[in-house]
Amino acid sequence: MHRKIAPLVFRKLLRQVSGIILILALIYVGVSGFLETYFPGIEDTSESEWIEINIQAVQQMGTPFCFAVIGSHPVNRSLFLDILSEINRDSNIQFIIDLGNRVEHDEEREYADLLNLYRDNCRKPLLPLVGRHDPQVFDRYFYSLFFGPFYYSFQVGGVRFVILDTSQPSHITDRQIRWLKGTLQKARESHCRTLVFMSVPLNTLHSTQNDPPILPDKAKRLIAVFEAIPPVHVFSGQNCGVRTSILPVGIPYTSTGFSNCGEESGLNHNNPHYLEVSVSADGLVHVEIRDIKPGKPE
Repeated sequence: MHRKIAPLVFRKLLRQVSGIILILALIYVGVSGFLETYFPGIEDTSESEWIEINIQAVQQMGTPFCFAVIGSHPVNRSLFLDILSEINRDSNIQFIIDLGNRVEHDEEREYADLLNLYRDNCRKPLLPLVGRHDPQVFDRYFYSLFFGPFYYSFQVGGVRFVILDTSQPSHITDRQIRWLKGTLQKARESHCRTLVFMSVPLNTLHSTQNDPPILPDKAKRLIAVFEAIPPVHVFSGQNCGVRTSILPVGIPYTSTGFSNCGEESGLNHNNPHYLEVSVSADGLVHVEIRDIKPGKPE
């Protein structure tokens, strides 16, 4: 009697397992169809490798080196293409840091278009930052899907690049602050100079209603880290012009961006431009502003 019960139990269990496998298979097919429908153009090689691939390219370089910083600005693809075209022609520049704000909304199609724009128009490695934009239901999901991590670091020669996420106050988390401290500390222990980049600017005398800075409590935490373990330069995006100042303990700070804001049209370099940043063999940083003429032919 007991010998007959065991096979019956086994067959019943097997049917249950088969049913579960069938349900999982149907779910997989459904999810795959959903992704193919709503995320067209995603290749087998995930777009989230964009940052990783470009980091691998720039880490092969040594000092001295030169890179471009493109400031944030209201979405204007035509002006952005003019800047990329000029950088492509600049033989001194080896790679690009893009301070973000390239999409108007956190939507899949806008990020897909931005990635295609990078691929089609940028001939040099480009490292992006997540910018300040309108949060949607999938808050920041698409940036991660198409580009990769929200904050990260990499090294070129004896210089450590630190990319922060200041896009929204809630994104400047305890975890990111701890990561920043650890990254700066490791760089100091290995005798590396550090450059820090963020999208939304710190509060300065030049902050305006059109260009709100990081909230004071969040900025205070970042500056406290910079005071404890000073980087050699901090860069941020903004809407209008180029502004320079000195943060506590003598840290040079440059914010850059451009727009057509009428009330701020008299600001320094409130026109399409980029920063050309040169790092010498001994780690000294030199920043120059490169104005461009929109629509200049290739």
